Amino acid sequence: MPSIDLENQYERLRTSAIRLLDALPAADQDPAGLREALVGLHLILDGNHSSADPGDTSPVPDPARHLRSRLDFTRTPTRPIELETEADDLSRDLAADRRTRGFDTGAPVRTVQLTGLQAMIIGELLQELATRLRPGQAFGSSRHGAPLADVASDLAKNITDHTVIGRG
Repeated sequence: MPSIDLENQYERLRTSAIRLLDALPAADQDPAGLREALVGLHLILDGNHSSADPGDTSPVPDPARHLRSRLDFTRTPTRPIELETEADDLSRDLAADRRTRGFDTGAPVRTVQLTGLQAMIIGELLQELATRLRPGQAFGSSRHGAPLADVASDLAKNITDHTVIGRG
């Protein structure tokens, strides 16, 4: 039983810390929001869980688990999109695109022309993204980004395979 309580305490602390980090950039425009986030974190650290913002049930995107750029508005309440879900969706979309590359009769040509330099730059950026999503110094110990990192690595390899780097 104590491990469940510790897990709940950790999640409350993590959520409160993320809310504080989200409030920092807007501190000049919304000092009350920053104060509220600081008070919430203080109450949790002080062990006062009962008064630590119990009414706020809005989901907090966790950068180790969720995309920070989008929310899933198809669900009620709106939820952050998990990195694993995004990886699955991208893999499915890319696989479907590879099956219908514009070679269907009457379909418009859907190929994108890239110069070798553009392909190498995009491939390098995708590799950088993949590295930053894997567990380590940039992403922390979370493994939630690994599936998305795999998608980025595969796409980078697919793009650079058609360049001097890929042929070399």
